[in-house]
Amino acid sequence: MIKKIIYLSIGILFCANSLYAQKETYNWIFGYNAGMTWNTTRNFEGTYVSGGTGKVILRGMPTNIPSVMKADMGCFTLSDKTGKLLLFSNGANLWDAKQSLMNSDTPMIGSSGNAQSGILFPYPGHPNKYIAATVGLWSFDEFGYTVIDMKANSGAGAVESLNNTFPSGHKGKLGSSVSSIRHANGEDYWVVAPGKGTTSYMNAWRVKPNGIDPPVYTQLPVAVAENKSNGYLKFSPDGKYFVWGTFSDAKLFFGKFDSSTGSFSNIKYITSSKAGGNEFYGVEFSMSGNYLYVTETTSDMGPTAFFLYAFDFKELLTTASPQYYYENKMKKISFPSATGGMPAALQLGPDGRMYIAGYPYSTTSSPSCLYVLENPEQFSKLKIFRLDNFLDGTVRWGLPSFAASWFELKIGGETEFCLDNLPKEYTLVISKGVGSEELAYNRWDFGDGSATVDDYTVDDGAIQSQYHTYGAAGEYEITITSHRADGTEIASMGKQQLNVKVLPVPTMTISADDVCVGSSGTMTVNVTGGVTVNWYRTLTDVTPFQTGYTCSTGLQETAGTVTFYVEALNANGCSTGRTAVPVLVKKCGTEFIPVNPHLRSGYK
Repeated sequence: MIKKIIYLSIGILFCANSLYAQKETYNWIFGYNAGMTWNTTRNFEGTYVSGGTGKVILRGMPTNIPSVMKADMGCFTLSDKTGKLLLFSNGANLWDAKQSLMNSDTPMIGSSGNAQSGILFPYPGHPNKYIAATVGLWSFDEFGYTVIDMKANSGAGAVESLNNTFPSGHKGKLGSSVSSIRHANGEDYWVVAPGKGTTSYMNAWRVKPNGIDPPVYTQLPVAVAENKSNGYLKFSPDGKYFVWGTFSDAKLFFGKFDSSTGSFSNIKYITSSKAGGNEFYGVEFSMSGNYLYVTETTSDMGPTAFFLYAFDFKELLTTASPQYYYENKMKKISFPSATGGMPAALQLGPDGRMYIAGYPYSTTSSPSCLYVLENPEQFSKLKIFRLDNFLDGTVRWGLPSFAASWFELKIGGETEFCLDNLPKEYTLVISKGVGSEELAYNRWDFGDGSATVDDYTVDDGAIQSQYHTYGAAGEYEITITSHRADGTEIASMGKQQLNVKVLPVPTMTISADDVCVGSSGTMTVNVTGGVTVNWYRTLTDVTPFQTGYTCSTGLQETAGTVTFYVEALNANGCSTGRTAVPVLVKKCGTEFIPVNPHLRSGYK
């Protein structure tokens, strides 16, 4: 019985841990000593910038965490799947969760003067190791990666190797922008960096467990000037599309990305029609990928108003003239310059909101602030709020960059238990991302010949819950496959499997003799060998009064029925449970000597 309880506890813990999938973005470190976390949340008052007037209490907003980092622009952060902060960086310096500098002797290649100074992602095939890919300023063509071992330094992590060189072969001059996304196989990663020059390209390196492949490159339809700062490079949550704002070069590129080959296609672009041209800095997709948001950001620091551009991305992608859409159909949302900072970086939060860095272009007339787009999926009625005094630190241009997530299914439940004919709960936590756009339902197969179950609860963050009773001991494999609406299996998502072992329970037969008052009897258990038999006087006794296949009732002095309890346990700790053994105690023979010879005793 003890072992059974241990198995149950392990199963419950496994389920609980699975609920924390995809919390790698729960901690943000950015700006000057600014940090926030979704591990704890609060209610906070926001002031309408667009979509309403006055102030509103926003619920479930992140709370502050400390930071020693200073970064004007490029920064990146990574947490583990439970939401525990692991690492953060401004591209040159790397800190652990204890705020200790991990590369005190030599800086990494990245520069916080970039929109994106680097990106962190797991090292494929190397548990507890991570890679920080960093890129140099503007078009300096500096690019490298650092390996971090999180098992080192008593679990705080340590740099294993610094500023390693990516395989050569890229096209154009690298600088300012970099991103990362998982490969279609769900294990490897692509590191993507634009190459600028007379002919410009998108370069993609595949990081595998056994090394990094030379880059795959795709030519852009027009050139991007060298020696200028650029904006952010992002992928849609499903991983099928990209967007890159070139900022100083005043272009916005977007198109398709193939996560199996690393190639880009159907690349289109928009050229700024604004006087001066500097815009397209912060870029971000909504969670569904249906909408694209871009900040109109300037480097002259003197406009009377700032703007957020909002695009229906599907329409933008399919229109014959993206330039016409930009000039005539996109939404242009004004940010009054006198009440808040200039909107710069955009980053989708784990809560589905979109956060906007408000850079203080003037400390007197444009104070630093953080903005939040409350409902990025409600394109027709967007609500944007300014969050005054929201952070302990100061917002600058940048917000942390994260590797594009991958669709994940996490299955949990009891994996080893004794046969008890009771239903067991199994859960599946869904974190949508690359590869999930076609998901309509998941099919559960419990591996014992029972009917499969189709569960259509597939929203991001959803938890599917299925109960199943195994009727026989044995080893089973629960298999979950993902399907499209037409019933076809989405093979690229793979199969989620959980091995279940149902342990046999002893079977026994019990015999017990009737007992005469004033005597004792014997109770016997017939059971297959290798079993421990315990005898109890009550259902609640902790300690058996006797063990063994036979047990004496002891001297019985009162007629009636007395009940004992017996339990058999096998080597796995599986128990039959306590079974009642009733023993009849009866009066036997002459019960008294007559005192009157005319009175005779009867027999009972």
